[in-house]
Order: sequence, then structure tokens, then C-alpha cells
Amino acid sequence: MIGRGFPVVFVLHLLIGVLLFLFLPWYIAIWLMLAFFGYFGVGGLVKIEIGWKGVPLFLGGRLVIQEVRERITGDPISGVSVVSKAIFELKEGWNWILPRPIMGAEAIDVRERPTQVQEFTIISMNGVRLTIKPSTIRWRVENPAQTLSIEERVIGESLVELVQNTLRDEVSHREDDEALRATDEFRHIIQERADRRAVDWGVDVIEFLIGEISLPREVQEDYEKVRREERQRAAEKVELDHVRERLGELIVMGYSRERAQEIIQTERGKVKKEIKENQISISPETGQAFERIASLFTRR
Repeated sequence: MIGRGFPVVFVLHLLIGVLLFLFLPWYIAIWLMLAFFGYFGVGGLVKIEIGWKGVPLFLGGRLVIQEVRERITGDPISGVSVVSKAIFELKEGWNWILPRPIMGAEAIDVRERPTQVQEFTIISMNGVRLTIKPSTIRWRVENPAQTLSIEERVIGESLVELVQNTLRDEVSHREDDEALRATDEFRHIIQERADRRAVDWGVDVIEFLIGEISLPREVQEDYEKVRREERQRAAEKVELDHVRERLGELIVMGYSRERAQEIIQTERGKVKKEIKENQISISPETGQAFERIASLFTRR
């Protein structure tokens, strides 16, 4: 009965055949052996498909051992849980158990499967609405006997709720810019919470593929505008520093202030011409800054 069971079938038939031939006429013994073989032998064969496992049933109930597990601190649900484990499992292929109605088997799909988390929005600590692009949860059944207590649909919905609730909770305690950089940390937190709950569901959560966390379009445009302004200010500062250095070099080389200013103006005109030819423009603020720097050196 345990495992594939074929050696058990052979030994039983051999023993019963010997007893029948010892106490009954041979023709009756043969008929009884055929009947026994048909009912207990062929009738006890169970085929489990590839990628599935079978949970044995005895008189309609699961053959399991139940364990009481205390939930780990931090579980969403406190208290204890009862975990069922099958005494033995039927592997893919042909197996033998006692025939119905004495025993039976319930086949469970243990192949890896994905569950999709649709796009949803959450709000950060500073009130910015963030969008979580579609995500994927990869999981499989690890304890078929325990999974029989829960519908597969419920497991999928519970995993989706776990992802959404965890992200909402974590993002609500972070600024939007911090949340945008914390995808790996979120994945680690979700995995830890899922592993604690997975025992109750009888599954193994393999991986969470969290979708991109993005800002609303108008907020994203504001961020890009700020970054452009920061880059522009940095470029202008580099230009101004270069003008200061060039003026200082010319004065050290012995040029008068007036002549140094003329050279700088000439170089600036050449640069402006090259910039214009390459269709690059300098902001009015930068030009005004050049004028201020030149006038400062002229007054010395």
C-alpha cells in the first residue's frame, strides 16, 4: 500500500493463492484468485499524471498527520495553525492502493504556476500617488494534503492581497523618492511574509516579480524639469568658473585689465559663433554673468 505498492500486490496474491489451493478444489481456487486479482489488483491501480501528486484517502478521509504550529511573531494572523501532512504520497505514474471504497486518492497539481497582480496605485508618506505596474507571483504546491483544505483560487487571491497590503504598508511610511528606489527591499519583505504564511496554505512561494514603481505623468514631468534646471545650473557654473580662470591667467601673463577683457570678449564671441553654428544656445542669465565677471576684473 505504501509507495507504488506492486510488491505488496504480488506477495498478497501469492499467499492467498497458496491458501486457496490448500483448502479448496483447484477450479474454485482459480476463480477466486481471478476475482481477488481483479478487485484488489486491477481495482487498486491509480495513475497520477506527470507534474501531479496523489493524496491517499481512507474511507473517504485523508490519511494525514496533523501538527499544531505556533505562528511566528509578526505574522498577519496571530495564534496557532494546524498543518496536515500525508502519511505517504502517490507519485506520478501508476501506484497501487487498496481498492475503492476502502481507499482512494485525490490528485493535486504541483507544477509551478504564476499568479498575476494587476496594476494598482498607492500613496506615499508625503501624499504622492505611485503606480505599481503589473507584477507576477511564482508558486507551487509543496504539501498537497494541506492544500486540500484550501481552494486554489483562495491561495491565489491571498497572495495578491499579501503583495498589495505589504506594499501599501511599506510605501505609506516612505517618501516618494525613497519608495522608487526600494523595489529590492520590498521584494525581500514580501518574500519573508509569504514564507510565514505559505505553510498554512501548503505551498512554496518561489519568487515575486514586482512591477515598476512609477510616478504619475504630471509628477514625472515636474521631476524631469527640476533635473534639467539642476543640470543647466551646473553647466553655467562651469562656464563662469572657466571665465574667472581665463581672466586671471591673462592678467598674470602681463596683459592690462582692458586688454584681458578684450581677449575674453573675443574668445567669447568665437565660442558663441561656434555654438550658434552647432545650434547650441547659452541662456541670457549666463551671458549676463559673463558681463558681471568681466566688469569685476576691469575695476581692479
